[in-house]
Amino acid sequence: MRIDNHPQYLDLRNKYQVERYPSLGATLHDQGYHYVWLSALAENISEVGWAKYTRMMAVDELIRNREMDYVGPRYGWGPAPPDQWVLHWAHSTLKAKNDQPLLLFTITQNSHYPWTPHPSLVEDWRTLNQPGQEEAMVDPDTIDLETRRSNYWNAIQYQLRMLTQWILDVGDENSIFVLIGDHQPPAVSRRSDGWSTPVHVISKNQAFVDSLGEYGFVPTLTVSSLDPTLRHEGSYSLFMQALVREYGAADTALPAYLPDGIVPKETAATH
Repeated sequence: MRIDNHPQYLDLRNKYQVERYPSLGATLHDQGYHYVWLSALAENISEVGWAKYTRMMAVDELIRNREMDYVGPRYGWGPAPPDQWVLHWAHSTLKAKNDQPLLLFTITQNSHYPWTPHPSLVEDWRTLNQPGQEEAMVDPDTIDLETRRSNYWNAIQYQLRMLTQWILDVGDENSIFVLIGDHQPPAVSRRSDGWSTPVHVISKNQAFVDSLGEYGFVPTLTVSSLDPTLRHEGSYSLFMQALVREYGAADTALPAYLPDGIVPKETAATH
């Protein structure tokens, strides 16, 4: 479903506290996956708020900043630990205590505004969890546009290098990684840059990766066009069809792919 404003989302969140909200996470939960949400930023959501999120999304386990036992410097908006430490720690911790297939959802934090000061990649992620002096956050209003753009670019390069290394370190033959862009950063972007963001799907299963071509994916991590070819509201049905085709039982009928999602009846009636 297309959800394009926050009040609409909050209304859905309140509605689906008892009813099951259809989603990729809920469906994989029903298939035996251990579904984990991870939030690395310092707390800014109430206990009631967190409970509403996890009930709506059928989350089995919520891991919050305060449960990570991280004592090192934090960075940027949140603030939050280095993403390199968070992702490795989460994978190591979850795999050690549960042998179910894992669905992990998280938001990387270190590419978020204001992009400085910023963590550095290290050889051993464990060394990041050591007490240290936190650098003072620079007032973004005192930084010129070109410097802000440079800081943003450095943060994106960090994320791409960090995610590449993490995927190589923890991925196996059955792993699927989905990287979804959040939004254009208004502090350095222009309206002419548009609202599209990239989606990457990474797997060692070549047949699965090749099957995504029919939906419009291309075999590269380089974004060559900013013209949108997919819609977020089609992603649930897209992934369920692709997963069932490659991993489902032979006699399982493929679910429909709905590139525009489901149009609510009251909306459809007005057209």
